[in-house]
Amino acid sequence: MSNLLPVALGPVPLFPASRDTGSMSLSDRRVSVTTLESFCNARPELISQIDRIRRVGAAVLNRHVDGESIRYEEGLQCVLGSNQRLVLLPIDDDDCSRGTFKICQYAWDPSANRIIAGLSYINHESGVAENKFRTELAAYQAIQNVPNVVQYLGSVTSGNRRLIFVEYCPNGDLFRLIETRPLALRNGLEKMIPVAEAIAALHRQGMAHRDLKPENILVTPDGARITDFDTLIRVEAGDREIVGTPLYFAPELRAAAGRAASYDWQAIDMWNLGLILLEVYGSSFAVSEIDLIVSGSMSDETKSRDICSVISKVLPGLDGSVISLIKELLSLNPAQRPKADHALAMLQAVQPRADRGPSVSLWRRIQTAVPSAIASLLGQFMHR
Repeated sequence: MSNLLPVALGPVPLFPASRDTGSMSLSDRRVSVTTLESFCNARPELISQIDRIRRVGAAVLNRHVDGESIRYEEGLQCVLGSNQRLVLLPIDDDDCSRGTFKICQYAWDPSANRIIAGLSYINHESGVAENKFRTELAAYQAIQNVPNVVQYLGSVTSGNRRLIFVEYCPNGDLFRLIETRPLALRNGLEKMIPVAEAIAALHRQGMAHRDLKPENILVTPDGARITDFDTLIRVEAGDREIVGTPLYFAPELRAAAGRAASYDWQAIDMWNLGLILLEVYGSSFAVSEIDLIVSGSMSDETKSRDICSVISKVLPGLDGSVISLIKELLSLNPAQRPKADHALAMLQAVQPRADRGPSVSLWRRIQTAVPSAIASLLGQFMHR
């Protein structure tokens, strides 16, 4: 049995009215809504174009279309389909991440006056981007009943364009939130419990994300959402391919160097969760320290001791249960790492104490401020 998510071949409908994936309708889930006006007000380069965008939106809403297409209207690209019309916004800034095969774009849905995010696949003539598009599309369709993941809204293929549309989360990713200082216990739990809920739900359905990191967690008013699912797999058959971000590689990925018959990708997700918790409550510098330790040539006993030392050093005064959980998640032995449901239960058990507890201590803010700033600079030249 293949471990890859199945993909139906043929045209992919734009915003299908009904799906056979058991998904809930948009009204069944909380979805972030950002209007065109608030989006443009935050980006001066769009203020002068808002009237043109509105005109184009009104025009495409009244346009009769036969099938799907991407056309130009007053110099703006528009996505036209039987169930939805979108205007792609002319913006390219730091919020639009660029990769080898896909870029993030923004689109306006004039029927609901909301901004959505579009994942646009490029260079697909080689076949690689086409496969990545279909893989990520299948992943989003497979996880629509999973809580706290970015909401899938639809997709379109037109000519040489491949687009996946998802919920737009205006507050940015978790890495930006924690880049300069750690979070208080309560604030961290508000973000990490939803993340743990999503991981637990994915694992219960026999899937693994394989690239969990702060950059792939989007902050929302009600918590956080996991995103970027082009590495998602079903794990029943195992997979030898090494994917993910090197800084967050689990020890078994480094040691095997592709020689293992398969990997326990759910256990690797749990290692990633441990690093994210360390980064949320400690610093990016601490994650870099763990990276150096795991990559070293010391014995496993020495590595384990040094990992625990780093955790204790960067998390003074943090709730003892959270420290214990991070140490367990960062076990060198994947079989000894807690399962996702257990980690979720441990975080939930801490929440009542967090609601009564103080904010992060001044000493810990000072202790982590300088290393975090250094790590932020180093991150530009490392694995991110």
